[in-house]
Amino acid sequence: MKIQSVRIKNFRTLKDVTIPFDSVTTFIGPNGAGKSTVLRALDWYFNGRSGSLTEKDCSFGATDEDIEVQVTFADLTAKDRDALGKYAPDGVTTFTAWKKRSTDGSDVLSANAKGFPDFNPIKAAGGATAKKDLYADLRRRRSDLNLPEAKTGMAVEQAMTTWEASHTGQLIDALEALQTNFFGFNSGGKMSQATASRASSVESLSVQLTVLLLTRLSRRSSRSHAQSSRRSTKRSSKRS
Repeated sequence: MKIQSVRIKNFRTLKDVTIPFDSVTTFIGPNGAGKSTVLRALDWYFNGRSGSLTEKDCSFGATDEDIEVQVTFADLTAKDRDALGKYAPDGVTTFTAWKKRSTDGSDVLSANAKGFPDFNPIKAAGGATAKKDLYADLRRRRSDLNLPEAKTGMAVEQAMTTWEASHTGQLIDALEALQTNFFGFNSGGKMSQATASRASSVESLSVQLTVLLLTRLSRRSSRSHAQSSRRSTKRSSKRS
């Protein structure tokens, strides 16, 4: 799988931005525009240890707001789906995971840190029968959701996960008891298995940015050299 888009909120110079990604993505902009900040946000998302960010990393001093990086992946392979399990069931074309630094300084990495509020009672239900009954009732009350029929507790779970993955814009922070956190990327958990190749994507972005900056510096140096040469030529002409 590969990165499809990244949303960064309340991180340094980036208040709330969404960036679409392609096979090759290049950042161009003046100093202070946030090019390096995007790479630092991705590095924290994939490799950052708990507590590595502080209040100083909040955007423009907004210490009362969470720092959040949301990454959506596309082109899921069978191996990716196997590693992600219920977080990437058949029929879902993308997978989104959030990493958040809360105002209390704690870090949370999860694919279920956000959810559709109408699903909360179903997720919290104690048994398969209760889940099926609540899900069936929701289907009757909210036909606009176009929820598929589900006859087992596991089918209900998969149907909700599939719906949420396809409607990320309607998700809100889930209740703490309903959150299912992933292991960190460096701990051998599901995300580390499914995203091992993503490090190369981040490295590629770093290389692209470095090449771009070096190219610009080279052009500036060439212009500066040309201007110096012209000034020297003019001085020589005046002496003659």
